[in-house]
Amino acid sequence: MRAELDGEVVFVGRRKLMYEQELELSESLEQVALALEEQGRTAVFAGWAGSVRGVLGVADVLKDNAREVVRQMHDMGLEVAMITGDNRRTAEAIAEEVGIQRVLAEVLPEDKVTEIKRLQAEGKVVAMVGDGINDAPALCRPTSASLSAPAPTWRSSPPTSR
Repeated sequence: MRAELDGEVVFVGRRKLMYEQELELSESLEQVALALEEQGRTAVFAGWAGSVRGVLGVADVLKDNAREVVRQMHDMGLEVAMITGDNRRTAEAIAEEVGIQRVLAEVLPEDKVTEIKRLQAEGKVVAMVGDGINDAPALCRPTSASLSAPAPTWRSSPPTSR
């Protein structure tokens, strides 16, 4: 993200954005970011005037039953993989927490389809579970079973006559 604040151009985003904008990341902020990522958080940086000035960690909250669901899938003989845009350290921390061994990290939304094609080329039958707009292209991939979680609830009432 790019914004202008009091005449100063400010960037907020991942490491890649900071690098692309040639904003210097200090060793101390890098260490903070690494610690956040090892806790399963995504590091988001803010920088301006040539350097990164801050870092914060954001995280999705795992469903209470996520580990149990993955265990049940393993018990059924299924291989569970995670395809995510999160950085590798964050993705691996989350995967470890729920019992997933195969992690494909730092995958852009449009590249998730490519990753599904690779899994299919390995002879895998792929079922995709997605939780947001970034998963839409992969959820639409033919020959993969597609689920969306959480599923939207649609309710309608029949017309009433008087």
